[in-house]
Amino acid sequence: MRDRPSLVRPAVRLPAQGPAGSTLEASGGADSLAPSAPLRCISYLAPSLPDELFRVLAEYLAAALGTTASIEYETRFSAPESQPSNGFALNRYDLGFVCSTALALAAEHPAGFELVPYAPVFDDTRAEGRPVYFSEVTVRGDSQVFAPEDLAGGVWAYNDSCSLSGYFSLLEFLDRRDLDLSFLGGMRHSGSHLGSIELVMSGQADAAAIDSNVLSLQRRRRPELRTSLRVIASWGPFPVQPVVVRTMLPGLTKLAVAEALSQLASSPETRRRLEPFGLQGFAEVDEAFYATQRQSIERCRRVFGQLPG
Repeated sequence: MRDRPSLVRPAVRLPAQGPAGSTLEASGGADSLAPSAPLRCISYLAPSLPDELFRVLAEYLAAALGTTASIEYETRFSAPESQPSNGFALNRYDLGFVCSTALALAAEHPAGFELVPYAPVFDDTRAEGRPVYFSEVTVRGDSQVFAPEDLAGGVWAYNDSCSLSGYFSLLEFLDRRDLDLSFLGGMRHSGSHLGSIELVMSGQADAAAIDSNVLSLQRRRRPELRTSLRVIASWGPFPVQPVVVRTMLPGLTKLAVAEALSQLASSPETRRRLEPFGLQGFAEVDEAFYATQRQSIERCRRVFGQLPG
């Protein structure tokens, strides 16, 4: 991936003590990470998924490891750059919430991070308790487009060119049909799934592929979207966005993070705080779980290249 400037919001420091009712305030990890050294977290998935979701997770992990935590948000890209100058390789971040594409990019060039063997499970009934999600191809409610094939010559909105659900899902669709980007009349970079929704709503784009959990949450918060937006196809399931940790993080700390995520559903207070976001817990994953999707992303990058943004 190309070098690029970072737009990271300043770190938010989180309290040393976890939320009341947490059942994992030590979790065996306190010895591996000194309280004076916070767990430095970054999310590449906001604002499409709300800041507060990752703040709750960072607070929970701080309590579980017996330390403090900080959280930053990269708001322009959904995966860290694969160059050795990224924040993980430079020891700026310990833990990240990233798009699945990050694992494909890291396979090409050492990126300073590795997979945590637990990933989020959301309350989508189609997921059936698995750490997967979908890409919802969305048009205006009054659109005359009823299938992705009807979008020939139309304008497509995408959040960023690192996104699996918003960008690579489109490339996979085109590749399966031996089409190229000329099938569309144009593409508009929106900056987030929320921006893509607004471009479709305003008529500035004909369609966008929206992360299913983002769309579900937005429909809960904005009931009018249930009629003003229409889903014409659901692509997937795809492996859900993983959690990664800095490769050089102490092994005991990595184990403590994995243990804490595996037991998150046992913390009633944390589950209560995560319920508004549809996150139910974490399920076990491994590199093989992401391998097929990684191969598809690598093929799409060879066939289509990479758009800026």
